[in-house]
Amino acid sequence: MNLYQLTDAYKLVQAAAEEDDDGAFETALADLQGAIGDKAENIARLVVALEAEAGAYDAEAKRLTARRDARRNRVEGLKTYLKSNLLAAGIDRVKGALFTVAIQASPPSLKILDREAIPDTFRVYPPLKWQPDTRAILQVARDGQTVPGTEVVRGTHLVIR
Repeated sequence: MNLYQLTDAYKLVQAAAEEDDDGAFETALADLQGAIGDKAENIARLVVALEAEAGAYDAEAKRLTARRDARRNRVEGLKTYLKSNLLAAGIDRVKGALFTVAIQASPPSLKILDREAIPDTFRVYPPLKWQPDTRAILQVARDGQTVPGTEVVRGTHLVIR
């Protein structure tokens, strides 16, 4: 019997024991209490085992996250190394058997030089503070205008295809 069935049987025996006083119900009630106790003990063991397993999963997730971060850092380091050496050699494209490596112009990004010099028309006001509207400033810069307190910066990035 599972715990649900044992609980239902316990309730029935308890109700019958209140109606009849011959003592047989007390024995049946004691047997059911023992069975319910055994089930409760087994469930408690399972809960403890599952909690320990969940803790092991947390530790493994932390370990794997550290490995993932180390791999990503290694990738960024290798890309930086490759890009700097290609730039130093004056090479902007290398075609290999599997990959083509190229130094490519990045889309324009915005460097904020002085936040306070940016006009109100280029400010976005979230609930507590304002932030520069970088999309609007970049659009104005594409049209050939400058916005005080900003500078459009165009960098490069490495592409591996």
